[in-house]
Amino acid sequence: WKYKHPYPWDFFNGMERVSGRELDWFWRAWYAETWMLDQAVESVAAEDDGETRIVVANVGRTPMPVLLAITREGGEVLRREIPVDVWLSGQRTASIEIPGGAAVTRVEIDPEHAFVDVRRANNVWTR
Repeated sequence: WKYKHPYPWDFFNGMERVSGRELDWFWRAWYAETWMLDQAVESVAAEDDGETRIVVANVGRTPMPVLLAITREGGEVLRREIPVDVWLSGQRTASIEIPGGAAVTRVEIDPEHAFVDVRRANNVWTR
């Protein structure tokens, strides 16, 4: 690349080639638009069969995977991920089922703060 002038799409194409994935959704959201990332825990409910249903909403327009830390009574922490494909399909909410056992006491989106969510106040649910 000596004396050449790389453009953003040179970088984008290189990243896609190395990752083996089409990332147009990422480039559009983070480089071409002014959308914001805002994921929220919409609801947590115990079902009749003992499972817990967690509903997460993509409040902002930016699609990103959802990384969840689910804490049960007794301190056990479960890690779950909702893939970005859910949002890319046009859905605004996604749900996961946690099998019966100790009650869920806390749900947190992105506990390591890896993403730049604009409103972290809606990322945590506590019983």
